[in-house]
Amino acid sequence: MYKKYLPIFRNENAYATCLVQAAMDMYGLPPVTALENPDELEIDWGFLSWDPGVMEAELTKDLGERPPGENLTKLQAAFGILITDAFHYNVHAFAATCQALSRGIPMTDEFIPSGLEDTAWGVLEANFLEGPSFWETGFSTDIAAYTGLLLDNHGIYEPPEVFKFATGREELRKKMLSNLEGDPDMYETAVRNQDEAKSELQGYLNRRTAELIHQWMSLPIPYLNRDGEVKRMLSIVEGQTE
Repeated sequence: MYKKYLPIFRNENAYATCLVQAAMDMYGLPPVTALENPDELEIDWGFLSWDPGVMEAELTKDLGERPPGENLTKLQAAFGILITDAFHYNVHAFAATCQALSRGIPMTDEFIPSGLEDTAWGVLEANFLEGPSFWETGFSTDIAAYTGLLLDNHGIYEPPEVFKFATGREELRKKMLSNLEGDPDMYETAVRNQDEAKSELQGYLNRRTAELIHQWMSLPIPYLNRDGEVKRMLSIVEGQTE
């Protein structure tokens, strides 16, 4: 019955959002009613709290093979986002989760800073997973400063929407204007470089968002609503990447 999910769990480029959706259908819904409208069903979210070893064992049994380690990492990172608030308040958890969601990098006790693209994707997919409450929760000052430093290192003082919580943007802009005062050529170059870096980052996010949506829409789950908001979002991101 669950072998239909083998392709998504076997795919090393699977997105955590899609893995969670598949896991929810496998372990959160009664098998007899799994084809009905999930809005009318009582979902058992207990599987989100399963020990990683238990989840790995259940998936291996039901799929007939062990999923790649990258996908098990993405799944556990997503579960952490859904059942704790560490992503919003602990900079170590924030960086580790971003790398896990972006590239399936194992989460360890050692602090390993996440790069700009991994961080941007981690925030965006965490938003997809949490839904409307994501921005209401906000981020700690440490995480806001951390993302601000990442943007500083890339010369971006007007970041994409995904980094709207980063601190120090106006300060960096004023500093740049002050340093380049009286040199219009250097100022123009700095502005152009920041616009190019910002555009490149947004393009990266749009491409991955389109991939995620296509992957989600291809899941073998009849009750998924593939129209409406999802279709509109796909149209927007694909239009912005052309």
